[in-house]
Amino acid sequence: MKTERLIIDQIKETDKEDYFINISHDKKVLETFICRYADSLEEFDFSSYPGRQDLFAIRLKETGRLIGIILYFDEKEDSCEIGYGIGSVFWNQGYATEAVGQFLEYLFREKGMRTVYASFFTGNDASHRVMEKCGMTFDHFSEKELTYLGALRDLTYYAIRRKYITLRDNSRHNFEPAVGQFKLCFPGDHTIITVPESPMFNAPEAAVVTVRRLTLIKQAGRQYAEKGEIEASLLAEITSPMIPEDQYAAIVNSGV
Repeated sequence: MKTERLIIDQIKETDKEDYFINISHDKKVLETFICRYADSLEEFDFSSYPGRQDLFAIRLKETGRLIGIILYFDEKEDSCEIGYGIGSVFWNQGYATEAVGQFLEYLFREKGMRTVYASFFTGNDASHRVMEKCGMTFDHFSEKELTYLGALRDLTYYAIRRKYITLRDNSRHNFEPAVGQFKLCFPGDHTIITVPESPMFNAPEAAVVTVRRLTLIKQAGRQYAEKGEIEASLLAEITSPMIPEDQYAAIVNSGV
């Protein structure tokens, strides 16, 4: 995973020193990020981190050095929780927001999550702001959920839910304006299903293929409303091209 300034990938054996400096030995980080403190690099047990599938390094693109970590846990069928920590010398530069935003995209698109949670200790305003900037909203408050650093700690949980599905992979980034307008007109946690070939439904010449496709789309909408998902076979049929691209272009542009 890459952002404008960061690379997010798996932990490597060579990350031990950076992990120690920016996470396990950084007392400012450990005030709000649950991790065992390591007093020295020699005593730091790093062996369980490299190769983990749920734990990722946050690296600066320009150097490749690890400045923080991000992970997901408490994974269920379609939800999980995330945690993240950035070395204190890299605070207040927007790195956490950048990393969390990209990681959420990864969990939705690649891992198939529908809901992602995150929590912060009372008083951790910085993490609170990161969650809000990434589109997360308040979910629930848990009083005295755990003991950390010798004190009972309250946790506030935020969540983000996948809001829309694009039914064609090659249509990504084509519908942001329409989705943005929809959100302004209809505030709330709505599901939006976009249909990239929608101009064809206004072309009478295409009725031979559009009538059946529209029936399938309506079926998918009912299925998603009832079950929260669309069967793989139905989704595959909907996302297949209705007609060859050159024929599609000829029909849609026939009046131009």
